[in-house]
Amino acid sequence: MKEIIVRAVAGSLILISLLLAIYVSPKWLWLTGFVGLNLLQSSFTRFCPLEKILERLRIGSPAGDQPAGKATFMKYYFNKKITGSFEEAVQKVTEGLSREGFGVLTEIDIKATMKKKLGEDFYNYKILGACNPPYAHKALLAEDKIGTMLPCNVIVQEKESGKVEVSAINPMASMQSVPNDALQPIAKEISNRLKKVIDEL
Repeated sequence: MKEIIVRAVAGSLILISLLLAIYVSPKWLWLTGFVGLNLLQSSFTRFCPLEKILERLRIGSPAGDQPAGKATFMKYYFNKKITGSFEEAVQKVTEGLSREGFGVLTEIDIKATMKKKLGEDFYNYKILGACNPPYAHKALLAEDKIGTMLPCNVIVQEKESGKVEVSAINPMASMQSVPNDALQPIAKEISNRLKKVIDEL
């Protein structure tokens, strides 16, 4: 996106300077030469003043277009650490989700599954699949493949006795990979609701 903007601005300046040189003064050709020289040097040095300005203004630079090592990513989850029993935490999360219009469609007990399938001991870890029906309906109407990202997962884990961490997916981060603007207000609302659930624990 940033490269497209740079090319569009450079091309426009060259055309404008040529027209001004014809109809106003030949001195405008200096601008044509200046733009051309900048394009030439940037092909060797990889330095473009306009690109730097766009970076500062955060224009045309989504996370995926950032140079390696400089990418900025939205945190993909909300989390909070609380004290109490694991069972109490799961109950509090379920009740909080209910207050925000979410039902728990699935409850996966990772500890029990690891023991049953692998014979491995694991700490308390549950994945709650939460769904807000009205917003899920809106999302599916806007993007039929969005079902691959549903439901919204909330995890409750206890690595140390009495110390529980609860984390919920941040739908706004997930939507960065979906080129559909109609999903943005839906994702924002769901993100706000899930964050509220976590914050109020």
